[in-house]
Amino acid sequence: MRQADIINAYKAGKLSTTELKARLRALTRHVAKTPLSEGQRGLWMLHKLHPDMSAYNVPICFRVGCELDPERLRDACAFLLEQFPILTSVIEEERGVPFLVPRPSSAPCFQRQSLSPSLTSAQVLDHLRQVAKTPFALQHGPSLRVHLFTRPRAAGQAAEQLVLLTVQHIIFDGSSLLPVLTTLLDAYLALSAGKRPVLIPATTSYGDFVAWEQELMASPEGREHLAYWQHQLAGPLPILDLLRRRAHWATARRFEGRTYTRPLSAELSREIRTFAQSHQCNPSVVFLALFKVLLYRYSGQDDLIVGIPTMIRPQERFEALVGYFVNMIAVRSQIDGRRSFLDFMRQVELTLVDGLDHAAYPFAALLRGLHVPQVRGHAPVFQVCFAYQNFVHRKELEGFERKYAQPLSIEFVEGIHQEGEFELTLEVVAQRDRFVLNLKYDPEWYEAAMVARMLGHLVTLTEGVRQNPARALDAYALLTPEEAAQLVASPSPPTRPRAGRDLAGLSQDGGCQPAAEPRAGRPLPDPAGQGGSSPQGLFEGASAGCLHQAFAAQARATPEAVAVTCAGQCLTYGALERRSTLLARALQQQGVGPE
Repeated sequence: MRQADIINAYKAGKLSTTELKARLRALTRHVAKTPLSEGQRGLWMLHKLHPDMSAYNVPICFRVGCELDPERLRDACAFLLEQFPILTSVIEEERGVPFLVPRPSSAPCFQRQSLSPSLTSAQVLDHLRQVAKTPFALQHGPSLRVHLFTRPRAAGQAAEQLVLLTVQHIIFDGSSLLPVLTTLLDAYLALSAGKRPVLIPATTSYGDFVAWEQELMASPEGREHLAYWQHQLAGPLPILDLLRRRAHWATARRFEGRTYTRPLSAELSREIRTFAQSHQCNPSVVFLALFKVLLYRYSGQDDLIVGIPTMIRPQERFEALVGYFVNMIAVRSQIDGRRSFLDFMRQVELTLVDGLDHAAYPFAALLRGLHVPQVRGHAPVFQVCFAYQNFVHRKELEGFERKYAQPLSIEFVEGIHQEGEFELTLEVVAQRDRFVLNLKYDPEWYEAAMVARMLGHLVTLTEGVRQNPARALDAYALLTPEEAAQLVASPSPPTRPRAGRDLAGLSQDGGCQPAAEPRAGRPLPDPAGQGGSSPQGLFEGASAGCLHQAFAAQARATPEAVAVTCAGQCLTYGALERRSTLLARALQQQGVGPE
């Protein structure tokens, strides 16, 4: 609403003097441009490089049990933009410097769409996902879209109505969710009751946070934070080498994303909470440690960095603001497979707590200062992310649903996610009676079958830790019961000796036997980069080389596959390679060498 519109509304008696002053103040906030925060600058650079990506589209979808009036919802959206001018913002550059510039409009981006009654629930969900992934044009706006979907039902039944809000992450974060939804629905209810929603004057703005951030970076506290991160990330930074489709390694990411979801059983979820309480740590620490062990076992790498998003609202005055207050921290771990899970979990907890103490220093600014070499196809510093949605946040959402249960019967729709930010992200959602695991992945680099197996192996690892958290990290089984049964029931047929089988068959007193070779279920990368696609092919072609090279190739290809079994214990290819490497080093230290 322009200044002339506000004054005309006041003259017509549609606004009180208090409302007139509030809206004029809001209009002033509208036209004030502000610099971008460090985190926003990072997202802006990504957007300029990949303008068609949807990885930073944040979708919120809910079902409404009553019939919504579309025009009132449109007016409520207009009020929402007045209350939070940042939601109208576009990004403009002046001499290469980006600014956030609100663009007030009397016509919010509100759309209605009728869905065919023949669509199944799964088809409706898929359509909502596609709509949510429509890219934003940050230079032109809008950065918020509201869709009202209506699907007719059988005669005598009310139509199904779904509201989908999609916001560009650069102006929005998880803590902005409830203020935005509450403002929207309260405005709708007020309009439905024939009342005018009242603007709440803002005492601070996102620009104040940007100023605070710059002051922090220039302060002694900021320099202390920077020194901590420089120490944590000193030396060559590891690049996580998982079983990705190698054909895409040298290509730039397109930031595509999908999600594979697996709820944990209520029993296992209770035991995880009990385990965390008994060791006086948060369940998030347990899951982060489990995830790191899984990555270690898959990759064979003992230096791992996982990114974790944190919410930075450093002062109470920023609590009610809508904006981007997310900062990533890099949690680095040195992993020794001989250590127990309990020891490793404590190490992870200490590193995480220290990192959170220094989380206010913006990661985007840190990245500029580190001068990390760019590796095509890889994100700098970390390629994998871990996120934990705690129960407090879930309780807030459930309280929100209860608040609007009577007039609107609100119910959040599951299965629509922000996807594509990272190559791989484990998101743990703490619900009332269980944990839900969402493994988000880039479908160009990871196959759905592999992602499903990874979650299965994570659950197996979790079960093993629950039974005995004092075991060495290398000793835990990863195979699911179904995979283990398949290996036992379907051993490989006899073939001529191959390097891998000869090595795996070494035993003491005949007690150790080679494990069946990994069976089909996912394509294996070619460690030599020459198009091999199976363990058989790797070893068949090894005759011209050395035995240890062939085994190392197999360990890189299938680190989580069982190599040998002995007295009920199993060793994977990755664990066997690590142990053989340690033995070789010990022998070298004793003077053993080639003749």
